[in-house]
Amino acid sequence: MSSRLVLHGLAALIAGHRDDRAAVKRHLTAVPNRPISAQCARDAGYLLAARALAAEQTGQAEQALAVLAPTIAPTIEPDCGEAFEKRYLWLPDMVRLAIAVGEGAIARSAAQACAADAAQRPCPRWTAATHHCRGLLPADAAPLLAAADQYRTAGRSLELGRTLEDSAVLLAGRATRTRRARRARRTRRRSRRTPGCMPNGTSLRPMRGSVRSASGAAPVDHAGRRRPGGMR
Repeated sequence: MSSRLVLHGLAALIAGHRDDRAAVKRHLTAVPNRPISAQCARDAGYLLAARALAAEQTGQAEQALAVLAPTIAPTIEPDCGEAFEKRYLWLPDMVRLAIAVGEGAIARSAAQACAADAAQRPCPRWTAATHHCRGLLPADAAPLLAAADQYRTAGRSLELGRTLEDSAVLLAGRATRTRRARRARRTRRRSRRTPGCMPNGTSLRPMRGSVRSASGAAPVDHAGRRRPGGMR
């Protein structure tokens, strides 16, 4: 069973990144869709990552997060190592998904799990994944770009592409917010220079036309003079 989990899980994950939906379905249905037992957890990482990717690609971000959520709980097992020893592959995605659906606590837990793994296994792929998570949580491009450099040096093309995509989304959003803020400041400055306007741009000039008082007095013009004709 374990070898089937690895074989079909990895094949489905590769197919998912190639956007080959037919192959994804074929490999995922080859394995029973049931909870992964503790005995099979070590070999199920690719399968869970593939299931989560398939869910996200069909617009089910919450379902994708639910598939990956159990992988932040396992503890270190002295006899066989980490239950999900490949989770550095999907923990950054888990942080991104959790942020997208408003699950900040899960995002922080995933980032902490990645950092804890990196502390025990100080190798480039874990360090890069930790930087990737840290960049997503506070929306900071510097750790993301640092992760991209590490992935590039290590020749991890898939992770490099995902990190650059996340960096581009973050920087694009920041640029959009900056442009909006600048437009708002320009609008405020123009409104302050416009005669007859309040600082917020509201006009002090009276509305066109006449105004009749509540007492029934004759209409008045813009200068406050009574208009000819008096009361009706």
